[in-house]
Amino acid sequence: MNFPRHDQPPEELTDQLRGAVLPMSRWGSLLCFLAAIGYTATNMCLRQLAALGVDPMWATAMKETVAVVVLGPWFLLQVGRGRRFFPSMGWISLGAVSALIAQFAGNIFQQWSFGVVGLAIAVPAIFSVSLTGGALLAWLCLGETVSVRTMGALVLLIVAIGLLSSGAVQAGSFLPEASVEKMLLGIMAACVAGAAFAQLGLLLRMASARGIPPQAVVLLVTGVGAGLLGPLSLWRLGPALLVQTTPQQWLYMLAAGICNLLAFLAITTGLRWTKLVRANLLNAAQVAMGALAGIAVFGESWNWAVGTGVALTILGLTLMGSPKREGYSNPEGNFSPKAS
Repeated sequence: MNFPRHDQPPEELTDQLRGAVLPMSRWGSLLCFLAAIGYTATNMCLRQLAALGVDPMWATAMKETVAVVVLGPWFLLQVGRGRRFFPSMGWISLGAVSALIAQFAGNIFQQWSFGVVGLAIAVPAIFSVSLTGGALLAWLCLGETVSVRTMGALVLLIVAIGLLSSGAVQAGSFLPEASVEKMLLGIMAACVAGAAFAQLGLLLRMASARGIPPQAVVLLVTGVGAGLLGPLSLWRLGPALLVQTTPQQWLYMLAAGICNLLAFLAITTGLRWTKLVRANLLNAAQVAMGALAGIAVFGESWNWAVGTGVALTILGLTLMGSPKREGYSNPEGNFSPKAS
């Protein structure tokens, strides 16, 4: 490897360093793709838990507990060494409020929607609202401009939500007792979850702009989930819940937590080395994989409206990244909505 000389002009140094970093973009793309697989595996585990009749709050709490158990010791060690993750108590309070929204209106509603309309419909709906809401919040709160390309993508995502709703009614639910009203509520729950993830994404961007590592924010979010949803589940359903949870259910909750954490670590690393457009394409792959998993693995219904809605979601995701902004991104620039 040729190291740069101290007397090289800045332009030559930049070109040489860019050439040295270029191979890392392949690793970045691979990690982002592995993250998409990890999040799809997480959703498949959550979908199976819904089919097994596990309470959505309890399933969410146990999934979040895995991240707390793994990241908690690292966080305490860093704090013990004098490292400050949050600049003030105000930021911690802001993060806690955002975490409450993400847990109660995001993860719980998502889990419930999986049990009503399934992966093939819920995942594209969540992504559509998350990205649409994220763009709106960035415009309102951060003053970011919305390009014509992005506006076109948002229109496609909104149309996709309508088609997915229509497709859910036509396809019918995998639950025999589910009525049309309940299926529409399932779509609404997925949309609410997407909106909750959009506000969490805004917090992650704001925190990263202040130099707060995303791991600290995610640990705060998962800590709120494990610390509140677990006790609330035991209070609602009684201590017998621990005994009534079968080994199979424990296994799927553990697997969901592990896959979610591994996907988060992969995407926070991969987004440092890949480009925005490529990352959006990989996000689109996540939507496609979720839809295929719902149909192939869980036997969910499929019709032209659902297929068109999924296709429009994928197209909207690919349009969200503008070629003018291509460059090596960081986690706050394109964080997955499923990082909680």
